[in-house]
Amino acid sequence: MRIKKFRFLTLFVLALAFLGAGAFCQEKEDRDWKWAGKVGFYRPDSYAWRDASSGTPKGVWWWLGIDYLANRTDGGDCLVTYEHKLVSQKLARMYALQGIYRHWAGSDEDGRQTWYYGAGVGLYFARVRRSGVWGSATRIGVPLVVGKKLGRRVFGELKYHAVLRKARGISLSGFSVGFGYWF
Repeated sequence: MRIKKFRFLTLFVLALAFLGAGAFCQEKEDRDWKWAGKVGFYRPDSYAWRDASSGTPKGVWWWLGIDYLANRTDGGDCLVTYEHKLVSQKLARMYALQGIYRHWAGSDEDGRQTWYYGAGVGLYFARVRRSGVWGSATRIGVPLVVGKKLGRRVFGELKYHAVLRKARGISLSGFSVGFGYWF
């Protein structure tokens, strides 16, 4: 009963976040891009998750991601983001589906916005196979992001994934850093 209640509450909060995004994201002119591809590194907070990545330096995982610009406002963007974090298909992996509001701030000498910060809500799907620690879990979390434009279509991004509940005693939270390309 407790699990059903938690699942319902999770779906309800996620639905409110995505529905409420429309209120914050009133239409504005589109940028010349709608999509972004990203690649980078992810470092889990949990030692158990890092141990699952024993073949990588200092417990760092690869991640790939894609952003879709759902809507633009005066000072920001509403994004839908999918990220895939991977050590090895045989050891551990994590997927994240996120809705993020990104606020543009800071301008260069030409008045163009060059850096951004934002937050959102996400669903994190994790799978670990390791002695004593294996299984699947779905958790809700809060992605916190800071990024900088490095060129017309290139950007760098730092993100903290604050996953709210542990999965089998393991925290799924962690930092990611990466680079992306808008297209």
